[in-house]
Formats: sequence, structure tokens, C-alpha cells
Amino acid sequence: SRLLKYFNEETDQKKAQKDFIKIYKKIKKNRKYFFSAKDLALIDSLASDGFEIPNDLKYKDLYDKYPVPSNLLELAKNKETAFLTLKIVEIIGEDEPNQLDPETIFFITHLLNQTNLKKLRNEVLISALPQRN
Repeated sequence: SRLLKYFNEETDQKKAQKDFIKIYKKIKKNRKYFFSAKDLALIDSLASDGFEIPNDLKYKDLYDKYPVPSNLLELAKNKETAFLTLKIVEIIGEDEPNQLDPETIFFITHLLNQTNLKKLRNEVLISALPQRN
């Protein structure tokens, strides 16, 4: 949740970077830890914002586990942000982001990262990821 404060704009990037490294070191010690799609969405978003991701965290290798629909990737590549945003709204529907499955959360945030729609991405992350104190 310390990292989520960054997306709420309550924390500056330097402090969030330190928190990320601290959390990563704890996770790394736990050999049984498995990176979920939500973890990947968070790491992908941090990398998109310019965070330094440790070299031994090969998060891009995990992309294959959570494929993004090719038609939506094509919209992102072609910079058709308005149409992509409409498609994302259609996917979310009347649900709240926290009701979406983790894979959907990942591909939505991944697409929003690619199109630089960070405010919308932050809203999805804040509402989809668990808040802990």
C-alpha cells in the first residue's frame, strides 16, 4: 500500500522507489512468492513511470502468462487512444475495477501505460489493488 500512495500522488517518486526496493527485497527472500497479474500490473506501471526495476526481476518474461488481446494492442500501437478508451470502458462495464479478474486488470493497465493515459491508469490501480495499512 505504500506504493499505492505514489499513484494517489501522496508520495514523491524517490520515496516510492525506496519503498519499492525495500518491498522487493522482502519478496525476493520468500522463494515461494509468485508474481500475480496484479503484481505485474503494478510493476509495469512503475516501470512506465521511470522507476528503476532491479535487473533480476525479469517482469517482461511474465507478459506471456497474461496475453493482451491483439485488437487492443493494435489500437495502442496506432495511438487510437479515444477508441481504446471506449473499449476499456466497455470491458469494465458497470463493474468496479476491483471486481475484475487480475488478468484483465493487467492488460488494461498495460494498455493505459502504452498510451500514456496515466490518470486513468492510476484510478484503475487504486481501485483494483488491495489497500493495506
